Amino acid sequence: MFGALAPYAIPAGMSIAQGLLGGRQAKRDQQRMEEQAKQDKLIQSFNPQAQPSAPQQASTPGVAQQMLADPVTRRLIEQIAESKFGIKPLGSV
Repeated sequence: MFGALAPYAIPAGMSIAQGLLGGRQAKRDQQRMEEQAKQDKLIQSFNPQAQPSAPQQASTPGVAQQMLADPVTRRLIEQIAESKFGIKPLGSV
């Protein structure tokens, strides 16, 4: 049973990891935007002429996300999985 699913394990695991890391980053970005909006509202309550700050741009991907997206790293992980666990990448089935 596992032998048939093994070629899908590495790409699926990496995709899940990228999704989790990306989701965490998006959540942090959303929290920063909400905090900034609260600060702007507080400042405007004391000074109605105050201009709201410019919205912050989304942050760049973290180190882990960049590593998982790197083809060299992906290939190394596939080689380790094949040598240690006998899991072959999708392209070599």
